Amino acid sequence: MRCTVVGAGAWGTALADLLARNGHEVRLWAYEPDVVESINTKHENLRFLRGHPLSSSVKALGDVNRAVEGAERPARYRDPRRWWWRPKESKRKHSA
Repeated sequence: MRCTVVGAGAWGTALADLLARNGHEVRLWAYEPDVVESINTKHENLRFLRGHPLSSSVKALGDVNRAVEGAERPARYRDPRRWWWRPKESKRKHSA
């Protein structure tokens, strides 16, 4: 199965590695260019998961659109501390 994990923090990286080690084709989207480079060249997320070698089949991308393109099963970990994943607050009033 072709999978994409959106978010390359420690949790997202571990999930991507687990999927890859179980035979899935995995793309991992990372916001940080240094994370993309370290995953693709050293097969390790030096920023968020140092010391844990990753499957060489995990491919990191810095463009989220390219990462999710063609994915059969996108998965996203939303870190609430990161502003770009905060959901917009609804302006609609809920009836009681």
